[in-house]
Amino acid sequence: MTNIILPPIVFILVLLNFSCCKDPIIKPMPPIIQDDTTVLWQNLTYKDTSFFNIRVIKLLGNRIFFGTSDLGQLNIMKMYDKKTGTILWEREISNYQYITEYGFTEQYIIANERQYIHIIDVQTGRTVHVVDWFNFRDDICGEPRLSVIGDWIYHGVGKCQRGNPDQTYMRYHIPDGRVDTLIDIVGHIDGGYVGGLEPPRLWMHPGGDSLLIFQNRTINFSNNAEKVDVFAWSLTTRDTVWLIDSLTPSGFSSIHSPQIYDNKIYMREFFNVFCINPMDGSIIWNSDAQDMGIPPSQLLFQGDRYFAHAGTRELYAYDINDGSLIWMANADDGQDRSGGRYMVYHKEYIYSFWGKLTASRAKDGVAEWTYKTPNDKISLSVSYASFSGLDGVVIDPETDLLYVHDGFFAMCVQLPDHLK
Repeated sequence: MTNIILPPIVFILVLLNFSCCKDPIIKPMPPIIQDDTTVLWQNLTYKDTSFFNIRVIKLLGNRIFFGTSDLGQLNIMKMYDKKTGTILWEREISNYQYITEYGFTEQYIIANERQYIHIIDVQTGRTVHVVDWFNFRDDICGEPRLSVIGDWIYHGVGKCQRGNPDQTYMRYHIPDGRVDTLIDIVGHIDGGYVGGLEPPRLWMHPGGDSLLIFQNRTINFSNNAEKVDVFAWSLTTRDTVWLIDSLTPSGFSSIHSPQIYDNKIYMREFFNVFCINPMDGSIIWNSDAQDMGIPPSQLLFQGDRYFAHAGTRELYAYDINDGSLIWMANADDGQDRSGGRYMVYHKEYIYSFWGKLTASRAKDGVAEWTYKTPNDKISLSVSYASFSGLDGVVIDPETDLLYVHDGFFAMCVQLPDHLK
């Protein structure tokens, strides 16, 4: 087991309680009458028209999953028939904690409630097992994010007491319940900052080894001389293969996992994007990515380009060969492209949103279509409906149907003909 000393980072710990989940329920919802014919079907997420933050939308064969979460309310999960909108199952987890991340296998939905990890059957919506980290160590609490690689759930856990910077990275084997402790991380206490890692990504070495690529979960390092940005950890030798400890001279880094595309590692920091050789950790190129802010979006890769959203209203396209800027589209044309954690590529267009859903041409960034939810005219109890960058968007490649959530309604939208 490897000990790694990491520098301080910003970490907000919400101390909340847990209460048990209920069995799946099916509640018929009244039809929503509206005159927008592009909406094929929609379903109100929660019965009292409360605003909900959609953490994930996932296409699963002929089904579409919407997983919601909102602090202090309920975690709502609904599985729909993707064409008709029929609710196949739905469930609620009554909580004082909230679901911070979802993962998926062919059989299971993995819902991270930090201290508890719910393993849910895709077909029925019933809980197969709840992983309680207290059962393995009584002094640890789960981190907000996790990753699912194969049959393993990778999850960072830390000391429960406020201000303790230590973290342990563990993994849980879904088929048989085995728990494997990977790395113990010793952090620093300094001004409220604590150490921590983002969920890893897996890279298969040509020699047969499996490397976990970790990125430090940071917003601001207070001691740049001691910080660790990215490292590779071998599942075979169970040790560090290479480590980069001075990658981000600004002291800022993205709160995302590293991304792997075309056999290379891509890491975002506040002002730069780094392309890294996974063989030895050497820097292939370093691109000035403007002030993209934290944490608006992951990078979106397509062909020989990657796309990034800024913290304001800009959308950027870069060359993956050298990191050079190809084009930048801003909001001067009146189109709202601000923010957007999730972007998707579909048939030569980039779909991104915050307030409005926008389809921009991948070749030059020109916005050809925007869509505002029709539900902003409906009288609701909380604010108004709008598409948020945290919500996610999914487009079915077989049907060209777009799935999105506006904070109140799960929606299936028909794209205009020129986008199909």
